[in-house]
Amino acid sequence: MQLNNYTNARLTAAGLLPRTAKHALYCWRALGFFRAASIGMIHVPKSAGTSMAALLFGRSLGHFTLREYTRNLGPALLLSPSLFAVIREPEDRFLSAYRFFCQGRTCDAGVQLAHPRANLWKQDIDLFLQEYIEATQDCVRDYIFQTQYRFVSLAPTCHVGLKLFRLDDMAALEAWLAKRLHKDIIFPYKNRSDRSHSVKLSVSQRACIRRVYKQDFDLYEHLQNHSYHS
Repeated sequence: MQLNNYTNARLTAAGLLPRTAKHALYCWRALGFFRAASIGMIHVPKSAGTSMAALLFGRSLGHFTLREYTRNLGPALLLSPSLFAVIREPEDRFLSAYRFFCQGRTCDAGVQLAHPRANLWKQDIDLFLQEYIEATQDCVRDYIFQTQYRFVSLAPTCHVGLKLFRLDDMAALEAWLAKRLHKDIIFPYKNRSDRSHSVKLSVSQRACIRRVYKQDFDLYEHLQNHSYHS
């Protein structure tokens, strides 16, 4: 599409742009992919988004919140195809993100978390929860540790529709996509963390995760009673 050609021609110089300008450029590029695929996706980190983006768009389009898309695209987002996002059970998502952090890197991506105590945090989850998760503002944490709610929430004055699905009910998403795209959709799994690095959470650790990610737990528990938001 012309929009993709317009934005892709400028991506090689993106490193010279301020962060806000780069984000705007990537959001416009994503919109072009959304239109080409006849579907749009808010990529919530550590919720199988890498696999879904690869199948639907041929590549990852980055981790941008719904508010970032609306801020950068304005009325153009209203012309986007239907948007969806996938929400993962919050404790399971946190453990996956923590394993990902402890591994440092996978074949597809790395964790952007440079801190003098990072090695200690990889050995002691209590320290990590106290010194990073609880002590760091949501929007400042590495993407994989930000709340899912932050990625899918929208200002009340905006009217962009977003369908929400649960990761543990992918059949509902695949059926919804098949109906709209007129073809069968079956998602593979990519960018998984290595489950050999397992963590057994204590009662206090679970309480901390539920406290920090309360909005995610509330959203997930609501979705358990709905196939998706219409």
